[in-house]
Amino acid sequence: MTTKMNKTIVVFGATGLQGTAMIRALTTSDPTWTILALTRNPTSPSSQKLASYPGVKLVKVDANCMEEPDKVFASLGMEKGDVHGVFSVQGYENDANIVKFGCAIADAAKDFGVKHFVYSSCDFGGLDDTGCSIFEVKRTVENHIKSIDLPYTFLRPVQFMETWTPETPFPFKIGRTVTMKYTYSSPDTDKRLQLISTRDIGIVAAKAFINGPGWKNGIVRLAGDQLNPKQLDAVYQEVLGTKVPLVPWFLALTAKKFVPVVKGFSEFFAKQGWNVDIDELRRDIPELEDYRTFLKRYKAEKGMSVAAKPIIVVAFYSTYGHITSLAEEVIKGAEESGAIVKPYFIEETLPKEVLEKMYAGGSLAPKYPLITPEDLKEADGIIFGAPTRYGRLPAQVSAFFDKTGGLWATGALTGKFVSLFTSAAGQHSGHESTALTTYPFFAHHGMVYVPIGYSDPVVGNIDGVQGGSPYGASLIAGSDGSKQATANDLQVARHQGKYFGSFVGTFVKGKNAA
Repeated sequence: MTTKMNKTIVVFGATGLQGTAMIRALTTSDPTWTILALTRNPTSPSSQKLASYPGVKLVKVDANCMEEPDKVFASLGMEKGDVHGVFSVQGYENDANIVKFGCAIADAAKDFGVKHFVYSSCDFGGLDDTGCSIFEVKRTVENHIKSIDLPYTFLRPVQFMETWTPETPFPFKIGRTVTMKYTYSSPDTDKRLQLISTRDIGIVAAKAFINGPGWKNGIVRLAGDQLNPKQLDAVYQEVLGTKVPLVPWFLALTAKKFVPVVKGFSEFFAKQGWNVDIDELRRDIPELEDYRTFLKRYKAEKGMSVAAKPIIVVAFYSTYGHITSLAEEVIKGAEESGAIVKPYFIEETLPKEVLEKMYAGGSLAPKYPLITPEDLKEADGIIFGAPTRYGRLPAQVSAFFDKTGGLWATGALTGKFVSLFTSAAGQHSGHESTALTTYPFFAHHGMVYVPIGYSDPVVGNIDGVQGGSPYGASLIAGSDGSKQATANDLQVARHQGKYFGSFVGTFVKGKNAA
């Protein structure tokens, strides 16, 4: 005869972000649980919201409930062993209280016969000692829980996405300014800040209760996205229409040097930072949201109305730098249109020794990140740029195009706008045919080509040798590559970026208004 599992949970920190998220997730996944949500004010909006979920019972507690949790269990009117699980979350006040409250709640749960203790800790980056006290106090609580033989699941989240929203309290704005300006700002590092939403912490906490203490060996490291400052700011601007609000630099620098908490986590990030394997985690927990998805949900929940800005990807390949000169103008023009512009370089396929014999090495150390097919998915419009080879695009670009089969299979590029700029050795060396021979690729993906026509009168100029055509910007490099872009070539390139950005922007605004 099997014994039916008692499915009663006590939640410390129920009205906070993590507690609310766990309760919402658990009642959605399995409404047969009984959840005792501890609250100091049962009539508050946050408490009443919890009370609307199935199986949730509000339990009024004193302000010192975390300091004396044994009295909380005694007040429940239940016998020892009647509570299956406890979800323990403590907001940071100071190091001492994190340890005091965390250990006290664990001891009380052990004494009351709790069978599963889920503790919201933090990630330590795989280090035995982070050197950061606000992290190490959580490790102290974890070690105490292990020492009393209480069945546990430790949730180890990285930084909350909620600290990167408009409503972030001022102290956290100082922290994020330190992060963006002084910790992750070096241009020669690939280090990225990992983030997790409290919604996802709640989802994983609910999974822990459903699956039991043995799930994932009792420890779940949590991250849903990883971004460098430039990427983070770009996503924020894309969704909310402004750059990430920061505090004055001198406040951030002062805090970094003299405020122990800020100094501690800044040194931790500089030394290593978090390194959760997000891809592996997402295979087990596919619901994890990235920062863009989080911000879109945040904006919808807050009822925010932000002017829509198109996302323009500029992806180009350049052997000798001629296309790069046009690309820089295209990027400037697209930015002038008000679009969010994301420049990428298309990967070189020739070996280094061959390029050296060609006296061409710029493509081995591009200024912009290498593009992947996935980078095209978020774009509203894409401008490709590359030199012509026998009236068509070079093998490097064709190799990239061949990688987009997965996008074609899912129709990911269908309906996106596209344009092209190029270069050639002479006036009749393939400026227009390169656009024409590339069109089949665009057609098979269902993309909409946007030519510039003669919208800039310079395109029709006949007073000198220059590039440019109704299909897009171009330049004449000369057979030996010695000729550079003319002022007219650069003007047409800038015009193309601005024209394309405005064109796509008009469509995006109309679509969002519909």
